Amino acid sequence: MKRLRHLVGATDGLDGDVRADRIVQGLTGLSRRELRGLFDHACVTLDGVICDRPEARLRHGAAIDVAFDPGRRYPEKPRPPSIPGTDLLHLDEAIVVVDKPWRALTVPTANGEPRTLVEIVRVALRQREPLGVVQRLDRGVSGVLVFGRTRAATASLRGQFEERHPEREYVAVVSGEPRDDHFTIRSRLVTTENLGRRVASHEEPGEHAITHVTVRERWGDSSLLSVRLETGKRHQIRVHLADRGHSILGDDRYGEMHPRWHERRIALHALTLEIEHPTTAAKMRFESPIPSAFRLGPGRAPTRHTARETAGETARRTSPEPSRRPDQSRTTSTKATTQAKVTIPSKPLKPAKPAKPAKPAKPANPAKAAKSAAATHPPRKSRRPTGSIPQKATGAPRDAGAAGDTPRSAITRRAGAYAAGRGGSAGRSDGPRRGSPDRA
Repeated sequence: MKRLRHLVGATDGLDGDVRADRIVQGLTGLSRRELRGLFDHACVTLDGVICDRPEARLRHGAAIDVAFDPGRRYPEKPRPPSIPGTDLLHLDEAIVVVDKPWRALTVPTANGEPRTLVEIVRVALRQREPLGVVQRLDRGVSGVLVFGRTRAATASLRGQFEERHPEREYVAVVSGEPRDDHFTIRSRLVTTENLGRRVASHEEPGEHAITHVTVRERWGDSSLLSVRLETGKRHQIRVHLADRGHSILGDDRYGEMHPRWHERRIALHALTLEIEHPTTAAKMRFESPIPSAFRLGPGRAPTRHTARETAGETARRTSPEPSRRPDQSRTTSTKATTQAKVTIPSKPLKPAKPAKPAKPAKPANPAKAAKSAAATHPPRKSRRPTGSIPQKATGAPRDAGAAGDTPRSAITRRAGAYAAGRGGSAGRSDGPRRGSPDRA
């Protein structure tokens, strides 16, 4: 048997932030799996007391002892699985008991929701067969819920609920104050066209339902009730209390909005559940704490949204009005005040420099003006065809040009002159055209 001892000090870490498994790992040099096996087999003691939590935080001065046989295996014991968003209250081979969150849906509806609580628990347990549903809690309702893991366990639990053996206690916050501290509601429930529930009249047939109610606390406009079910019908508590004029807060189906309830859930919680174990027949009782949102007593602080609104309203009512000068108007804006501060400098400004006289304009140059006009309005191109020009039937050609010119070169010269100045005196080499202004 090997025995090791260590005193936790400042070199191990901050006071109260030293993990026990890290100290044991430093002493033994074992792997994390073998390390957890030492804790599971009571090989680790903290100040003389057995420590079975590897994540335990140690303070400076604590003595941790490890006693184990290096030649022996210490297998890690199986740990319960972790269910996302749900607290596991009990798990064995026959049943599983969980603390249902109010956002979860117990079983899928006609819409076929995939992320229901029964499926989440089955996947977390790595169970192939579906879990047996023996009771349901509506969406918006939280608390203790049991499922069967085998067919035999499911059948046994369903028989208990049909014979009304399980003890079920709920807590609910309702509007108003009931007249009596203890009362029982007996009626028949029927289903409406929109799949709701209501209390049947004397002539209508329906499902017999019994609810026992006890007032826990009274707050004037609301009350905290303890509700015990003798029968478990769908929406039984919600319909019974609404029929008595004390609807559950947050129940938008059977009740109305309440000024003191700002939660998105229904103020109904499954507090306790007592059943017989399907295999051992032993009495088992499970309990879930009352949600803090259900405490609507006179001393309860408002919710975050309400507190912010209340603080702002109180500040507007109680803040003193800022003092003003006699010559300051009540409607003076911040923008106007800021502009006045900017336009009134703290020291005198420098005198402005006189403006320079404008330079006289230069006389226009006729040659540059003509060149600019020619660039702005370029001459048009000649529309006369570039082919041969017909000649008169008799006599010499109309324009033979200079000596030695061929008819083609004369035609090209005349076309270029015509394009350079259409209609002017230099447009044609044979004088002014007939009908032109230059004719004598």
